[in-house]
Amino acid sequence: MLELVRYIHLNPLRAGLVTDLKTLDNHPYCGHSVLMAKVNRDWQNTDKVLELFSEKSGTARQIYRSQIG
Repeated sequence: MLELVRYIHLNPLRAGLVTDLKTLDNHPYCGHSVLMAKVNRDWQNTDKVLELFSEKSGTARQIYRSQIG
């Protein structure tokens, strides 16, 4: 499951649309920025992905970020 999350959310980085993870954190056209709580979309539910990493959303974001980079 983690590999699928990495594949989907790192696509803008792999495609050269952003230059690094810090830029990807704020990229408005991908789910990664929503997972990192930089962009809000009411229709995108991040709970299931974040629960893969921790029950606490802040901790889950830190672990997610360390796992994808």
